[in-house]
Order: sequence, then C-alpha cells, then structure tokens
Amino acid sequence: MGVLTVMIVSVVALAVTWRLRVLAYSLPIVWGLIGVFAAEQSRNGTLAFTALIAALVVLVGAVLIILSERRRVERS
Repeated sequence: MGVLTVMIVSVVALAVTWRLRVLAYSLPIVWGLIGVFAAEQSRNGTLAFTALIAALVVLVGAVLIILSERRRVERS
C-alpha cells in the first residue's frame, strides 16, 4: 500500500508541476519522499528505495518541465 501511495504522490506532483510550471511545488514533495526513504530504510527497504527513486524522478521531471517551458518562452 505504501509503494502505491508513493507512486500516486509522484504522478500528482508531476501533473501539478506540469500545470503550474513552478518548481517550488515539487521541491517539498521531493523533500518528503527523501524523508520517507530515511524513515523506512530499516523497516521496509522496498518502500524506502521506491521513495528514493520517486524523489529522483520527481526532481528530474520537474526540472525538465521547467526548462522546457523556459525554452519555449525564449523562442517566442
């Protein structure tokens, strides 16, 4: 159940970042996912590493979304 929740949070974070085009929305979510990784490392390794991978995906995805928007504005 926890792994599914982490995945849903990641998808929603990227969708909202896509809609708002603001990096500040996804950064606290990345921070929270890293917190899940730190808290669950000793108890649930699968959840911990899923949260870590999700944090990286959200961070990279959000940066790419923001950069693609800036390139589009510069070309206009």
